[in-house]
Amino acid sequence: MRTLTEADALTQSLAEPSRRALLEELRTGQKSVGELVEKTGRKQPNISNHLAKMRDQGLVRSERIGRQVYYALATPYADLMIRLYEITEEANAIKTVEPMTKNGTPNLSVIQQSYLDAALAGQEERVSALVSSLLAERVPLETIYITVFQNAMHIIGEMYIEGKTDEAHEHLATALTERMMAKVMQFYAPIARMPYRAVLGCVAGNWHALGLRMLSDGLRMAGWETTYLGANVPQSSFVTMTEQVAPHLVVISCVMPEQVSTAADLVAELKAHRNGSPLEYQIAVGGHVLHADSDARKHIAPDFSANDLADFMKAVRKRFPLRAASAESP
Repeated sequence: MRTLTEADALTQSLAEPSRRALLEELRTGQKSVGELVEKTGRKQPNISNHLAKMRDQGLVRSERIGRQVYYALATPYADLMIRLYEITEEANAIKTVEPMTKNGTPNLSVIQQSYLDAALAGQEERVSALVSSLLAERVPLETIYITVFQNAMHIIGEMYIEGKTDEAHEHLATALTERMMAKVMQFYAPIARMPYRAVLGCVAGNWHALGLRMLSDGLRMAGWETTYLGANVPQSSFVTMTEQVAPHLVVISCVMPEQVSTAADLVAELKAHRNGSPLEYQIAVGGHVLHADSDARKHIAPDFSANDLADFMKAVRKRFPLRAASAESP
């Protein structure tokens, strides 16, 4: 007789409403039986029975703290499977209220506007449901990032400049979008690993890291190993990390005119450094100021730049051949 595996047990538990409700509650952290009774509305003996069976199956674990016994998830499978259930339910809910295309897939133009409105309003559940509808239909990562995320943040940036929204709402939408990007990346792991490494960071003084994060995710999806440094990276730290990682590509984000000189200094130091490096890495610089001011681009003098994620990935594929990493790759 086939032994019941942990994944099998989890699938069966998620198909049972009471157990699924308990697992969903435990996803947010450990809870006592009393807390689970209050949260789920189910009777204590019923909950204790289900918890005991799931503990025997290795799905949950228990720990006594004082007089209370607390339960928590015991397997990473649980979080992933619950997310898959949520995505299916959210996608089905979206289909009942949003116009669909003729073949029944989400209408991207409608979701694009809905995402913008929900992000500005801070409606995280609505934003999550919209993204789930795209994940359920396996919409490509680049499409989600460019058509939905990048478009929304571009419009919000213009609204801020025109005084139609404030900094708080811009930051709120940015934070929501960062969380949605993390959600998307959970379901878009690369199929093959490429023999390339990249270091990505914002020049010192640049706190706008969302666009750079999109480039990092795009490279990860393409199979690259990425070292994402985030916002406001001091020049010395940037150069030191580049020496340690020995990348094939360095990507720098420069957004504002006052950051141009700093970016130029960083690029100049990196170029001097790479002359003695075993890997003559390429240097890419992106950001609004490079595309608004051709003189800024000439002053910084990167090896290449791009307008957005689509242009960036196109440039990367042109410069770095698509070949799988071998076991001997560094």
